[in-house]
Amino acid sequence: MAMDLLDLVSKGLGSDFTSRIAGVIGESAQNTQGALDSGLPLLLAGLTRKAASPDGAADVLGLINRHGTDPAQLANLPGLLSGANLGNLTSAGSGILAALFGNNTGGLWNALSGLAGIRPQSGATLMGAAAPLAMGLLRGLINREGMGASGLASLLLGQRESLARKVPESLARSVGWGAPSTWFAADGRHTGTYERPPKSGTRWLPWIIGLLLALLLLMLLPRCGRDVNAPASVSAASVPEKVELYFDTGSTAVDPGASLQLGELAEYAKANPSSRVTVSGYHSPSGDAATNEEVSKNRALAVRDVLMGLGVAESSIVLDKPLVTTGGGEERESRRVEVSVR
Repeated sequence: MAMDLLDLVSKGLGSDFTSRIAGVIGESAQNTQGALDSGLPLLLAGLTRKAASPDGAADVLGLINRHGTDPAQLANLPGLLSGANLGNLTSAGSGILAALFGNNTGGLWNALSGLAGIRPQSGATLMGAAAPLAMGLLRGLINREGMGASGLASLLLGQRESLARKVPESLARSVGWGAPSTWFAADGRHTGTYERPPKSGTRWLPWIIGLLLALLLLMLLPRCGRDVNAPASVSAASVPEKVELYFDTGSTAVDPGASLQLGELAEYAKANPSSRVTVSGYHSPSGDAATNEEVSKNRALAVRDVLMGLGVAESSIVLDKPLVTTGGGEERESRRVEVSVR
């Protein structure tokens, strides 16, 4: 019998998680469970969708290993869902969700609110907490089975039909997905569906259409002038020299507006694959240096995940070693991450 990942994750989280997180977000256990039952299939479908793209399985494996919690932590839910631990958990969840859904999470929370009858912010906290725990359960499975990227891809892609049936249509639309048959295509190059061969009487039709289009293009080229050779890439002049992102004290959670701040820079990086995006985290010179550096590093990793969620290749992102504060001397300068492209 094929493994059901949704069942694995749902049972792994259990009713205790639902009741406790419901108390944290101030929603009824029934509505919270309804939101979770809708959100978890979308989360797994997002992983499967990413795994279907070229080199995507390696990215998914890295995402699980970076952000997946230790499954044993589920035994300490009261501690995990309180204080700074909750902040760290939802910060990891924000990185996962940004990597899977880009800047569409705002629409996702609104859709989840309408579907389950909870507040949008409650949905954000719920899925932010559930995502790293779900990744932790998958990480435990991967370690037990000794899976690599290819094995993980096979496992995820085997869930396609089941997940396509269970993801609510309103949630799929909220993150910009089209028809279920297109969700798991590798950037449109492979859908895994059978294509009926053309009838013999029409086999020459594509060639004729292609020839006519080529002739039309040749006729239009002289009229296009210099625009034909105009680069499609984003102009370097439109890209900010650097983007500064600020964090709350002790927090590694990226501000929800970060995707908008990084939008132009990400578009330039995607249009210019040879460019490099540098992510530099800063920290205060006072206090415990090791702790400060760790927080700074995790903030930079969270920003890196937002960039990847916007489509920037991981190989194009350079993470600087955590740096001691420079800037205007304000306290918040020690809680910033700078992003630039070259």
